[in-house]
Amino acid sequence: MKINIAYFTSTGNTLWLAQKAKKIFANNNHQVELFEVVKSDQKFFYNCDVIGIFYPVWSSNLPDPLRNVISNHTADGNNKKIFLIGNCAQFTGDTGLYWKKVLRNKGFEVFYIDHVEMPLNLNLPGFNFWDIPTGEKKNKILSTAEDRIEDICSNILTFKNRDIQCQVKIWK
Repeated sequence: MKINIAYFTSTGNTLWLAQKAKKIFANNNHQVELFEVVKSDQKFFYNCDVIGIFYPVWSSNLPDPLRNVISNHTADGNNKKIFLIGNCAQFTGDTGLYWKKVLRNKGFEVFYIDHVEMPLNLNLPGFNFWDIPTGEKKNKILSTAEDRIEDICSNILTFKNRDIQCQVKIWK
């Protein structure tokens, strides 16, 4: 199967997840290509069997560059299968569910939506709302994320249907 993975990353968390997924899919004998959405525009929509969209949650939404590419895509999706994998440290909102509706209206079949907790890396000088994890705490989050992406990829390869609901993590 040919899988195109589109991603937008601003801090590296999304790229980390997309690369892990690519490796898992490739190890299962699937052809995988990564597309950085800022550089590839709409190319990831074509020449594949399945599309994966990886994104950081920005205020309960997709990042602007990814949102613009999807919104401006005018070709019929022809029921091509798509999965959405978001990541965040705090609150996912209904990002995946909203964009499932948008993509469905464009003719795509969104069969899988999930979110993975990644290390917080929001650093606003003068504002210490949350602690940025380091050391063992960061390693534990990444280890859990790696286990989650393995489970997610396994579900995707069997075309398991999944819609994740809003999730909130309160850090102390």
